[in-house]
Amino acid sequence: MIFHRLWLALLFGLCVGWTHAELRDVVIMQTTDMHGVFEEEDDSQQNGSWLRIATMVKRIRQREEGKCILVDCGDNAQGTLATALSRGMAGIIPLKTMKYDVWVPGNHELDYWERHLDDACSFLAGIEPGTKNRLVLGDFG
Repeated sequence: MIFHRLWLALLFGLCVGWTHAELRDVVIMQTTDMHGVFEEEDDSQQNGSWLRIATMVKRIRQREEGKCILVDCGDNAQGTLATALSRGMAGIIPLKTMKYDVWVPGNHELDYWERHLDDACSFLAGIEPGTKNRLVLGDFG
């Protein structure tokens, strides 16, 4: 009998929850494999640059105010002289500058070993480098 009441309460709760739900439009913008390409001169394959992406993101955010989620799927820490000289950190700076909502590190974020990934996560979260910080959620700005 208790089991049936539990299911009935759960079903009632779901029905009430659905009646109060509201649909919203969301614009998901996603980047990946930027490999330290900051301007078009860095990009031998002409796939785009951080400067071009920043311009597009700014325009879309202005047009779709409050609806945007910006996601990066990694591989920013390797690919150009700037990323090599900074041991990958130059490729992480645009994520914070452009206020990404989500960052999923790629395999190249480990090119400079685990310490680099810790430092990148700490930088994005505004935490002192060296702090054990594996999960970074929220606004990086």
